Amino acid sequence: MWSSQYYYFLIQSDDHYSEVIKSSRLIDFLTNELHLLQKGPDSFEVENHLPWLQVAIVNAQADGSFSTQNNCPEYVNIISIIKLAN
Repeated sequence: MWSSQYYYFLIQSDDHYSEVIKSSRLIDFLTNELHLLQKGPDSFEVENHLPWLQVAIVNAQADGSFSTQNNCPEYVNIISIIKLAN
């Protein structure tokens, strides 16, 4: 998915998706340190929607493929960020 109206970022440890972090630890950081609102089991947004930002935490396969099916994986190896381009 690509659009000139959005910026897309994937944060991962390495090319092989070999490093993982426990989801509960990442959720704690996103909600308590960054003050994002948890909108679903695996998705987060800025409280007042300004700037518009969506964060998803996922556990990708070794080839980098993943899907977010509205569930929270036990371990995460990718943080997906979509931001509105201003």
